[in-house]
Formats: sequence, structure tokens, C-alpha cells
Amino acid sequence: MTKEFIQKAQQIYNCLQDEESKKIFMYKLNWAITGDINPLIQYVMKKDYNKFHKKIKYLAEENEVIIYGAGVNCSRVMQICKDIRINYICDRDAEKQAEGVHGIAVISPEELLKNHKNAAIIISTTKYQNEVLEQLESVFSRDKIELFFPYEQERAKQQYFDNDIMKFSENEVFVDCGCYDFETSKELMKKCKVKKIFAFEPDSQNIRKIEQEISRYPECEIKLVKKGLWDKTAVLTFLATGDMESYIIESGQVEQKLEMNINENAIKINVAAMDDIIKEPISFIKMDIEGSELKALQGAKHLIQTYRPKMAICIYHKPEDIIDIPAYIAELVPDYKFYIRQYSYGPCETVLYVV
Repeated sequence: MTKEFIQKAQQIYNCLQDEESKKIFMYKLNWAITGDINPLIQYVMKKDYNKFHKKIKYLAEENEVIIYGAGVNCSRVMQICKDIRINYICDRDAEKQAEGVHGIAVISPEELLKNHKNAAIIISTTKYQNEVLEQLESVFSRDKIELFFPYEQERAKQQYFDNDIMKFSENEVFVDCGCYDFETSKELMKKCKVKKIFAFEPDSQNIRKIEQEISRYPECEIKLVKKGLWDKTAVLTFLATGDMESYIIESGQVEQKLEMNINENAIKINVAAMDDIIKEPISFIKMDIEGSELKALQGAKHLIQTYRPKMAICIYHKPEDIIDIPAYIAELVPDYKFYIRQYSYGPCETVLYVV
């Protein structure tokens, strides 16, 4: 770890405006250095599920605890309740009943209803939550049934627009970098009057989705730019996946990526600097472009310094993004204020807010 790295990290830390941002920054910095994301996952989960955990811990004092549903959410419950004894998991899957899950015996719903009438139940399944709840309420006391709610889904709804941080005017000029399917632009239009949208998207399959959506919003001026964003005009190799994970393959990665048999979707695309495309004031930049964020910001230097737009920039695609992106923005506009928020229980969906 170099002296320059430490100085940059300290500078960014000092620009962060609240304790939540500072904690996430330190956890992400730890991930960038060690590759261990678990401390961040545990921090975010604990914050979201503090009340849930307390309730289960209270119930476990006098009851055996059973999780109903052995799917993805069961793993989440196990992480949240790792200091609580889980006696059984209940699931209809005969294979899971035979083998167990997470080292815990799996019982059938019939056995649950017959032999465990005094247990406390966590309903982890969300798809069949109402159906299971109705079935269990006929046997179990309602105060011993706890529903697992996936807060991650609620958290994701605020991504790019965190209510505690972002304030919007009635004449936003929005730059949607990595437009994908136009959903982010549509979400902004629900929050305020949007004067104009610059929608950048190089993936032809995604472009078709955007074009269909644009026709539904005649009241807003929308300019679709069918290019990728970079620090200059160029032609680059691009992995076109037709979803939100399309990305530019940087020069040093091309041969490596092609060796991984992804070349059937690797195409050439035009990229440009934002400064060369937009020649008017802008008020808000959202950027989620799968690792090209720093290059795109370097290509927007004039716009950022001249108009000081608020920004929501993803800083998770590369480990070094947690340092390099905020450090570059602070260099352009030293009095910008930074916030960081995490929208998933993993290394992804970390957003830097710049206001």
C-alpha cells in the first residue's frame, strides 16, 4: 500500500458526509484490498434486519425455531440468525428432506404440523408467503410466526435516487449513462419534471427496448445516443449481451476475454466523450456502465466543471473504483460533497452520490 494510495483514501474519507458513507467506504476498501466482502454483507444485513433478529432471538429463548422454505431466502435467514440455533428447516422437496440443508435436518410440512406445534416459525419463502401463512395460522399462534421480508428489494428501489441525499428540480436535464431499458429515466420522470434526457446505450438489443419506450413520453425531449462513453472518440471491442451487463472490453483484456469463448457476442462499437456530444447545461448524471465509469468521467471533465451536475456513479465494477472515481471527481470540483450507499448484499450495487 503506497503513501499516495493512503493519502487518496484519507481525502475521500474526509469528503464523505455521514457515518453510513464512511462505514461503507471502509468495508469496500477492505474488500478492494483483501477480497473479503463478508464484513460489508453482515453490516448491511444487520442494519436492515435488526428488529427481525431481535424478535427471532427472543422467540428462540423458549421455543425451537424452524425456517419454512429452503430456497435462497433461507440462506439469508441463516446469515442473519447465525448466532441463533435453528432446529429444523421445513420444505416440500423430498431430496432436501433426505440430504438436509446447511447441515440442518429438513422436515416436511406434514411433520411440522403434526410434531412441532409449539415451535416458532420463520416463513422465508416470499412467493408462497400468504399461502403458507394461512396454512400455519390454523395450527400455530400468530405471535410465533415471523415473516422474512427481503429488504434488499426495497433498498434497490432507491438506487440512483436515494431520498435522503438527492434533491430534484422541476427542469432536470438528465444524462442516463448505460440506459439499458430506459427504466432509470422513467423512474426520474416519476419524481420530477424532466426537461431533457440524453440516453447513452451502445447495445443494439437494448436500443430497441429504449426506442419502444421513448415513443410513450412525447412530453419530454429525449436524445438517444447509440454510442458507448469513453474519454475520447474511438472504436472499441464490446461484449453485447442484450441486458444490463453489456460492457466495453478494454485493450488489455481483449485477448484474455476472447480466449474465454465469448467472442460470438464481441463486436466493435463507437465510443465518444460526453463533452463532445453534449453542448448545453446538464443537472444530473447517472452512470452504471460496467467498469467504464472512470473513462467516461474523464470524457465529461468540461461538463462537470462547468455545470456541476449532481451524480450517481457506480463504484463497484472494479476494486480500484472505490478510490479512483471519487478521487478524480474531487480533483475536478474540490467542494463536491460525497455520499456512498450500498444496494445489495454482496460486492455489487455500490453507488457514489455527488452533490
